[in-house]
Amino acid sequence: MAAAEGNTEGKILTIFVYDQRRDQSHDAKIVLRGHQGNYRDFCNAVHQAFDISSKEIFVITTTDRKKITSENFDQIVKDKMTLYLLQRVDQLLTSATKECIEFLPHYNTILKSGTYEYYDSKEQTPLPVC
Repeated sequence: MAAAEGNTEGKILTIFVYDQRRDQSHDAKIVLRGHQGNYRDFCNAVHQAFDISSKEIFVITTTDRKKITSENFDQIVKDKMTLYLLQRVDQLLTSATKECIEFLPHYNTILKSGTYEYYDSKEQTPLPVC
């Protein structure tokens, strides 16, 4: 996936993949980058990144356990998405898992919270001064 620079099929995705196949691998995370819509390249990148033999059986799922296949790859996998590498879809997770979340508050939330602090302080230094 990372080597698909000459390919212009779609936009470039950044995907966070956590290896949850074994008990001791709960923190094994790899960031994969590649073009959208190319399931075969994605699977090859997963095999290389996690050093998985061609005989080993595994599934790639979303955080809500939807299995990623060649048929649904384009519809399910989005940019900056978190995926899990499991032995089977119904596998129990032995520890808490992580998911990358981006949050950007609305402009009014930031602006109005400062205004509220100013008026609520009754003109007595509402916000700490550095």
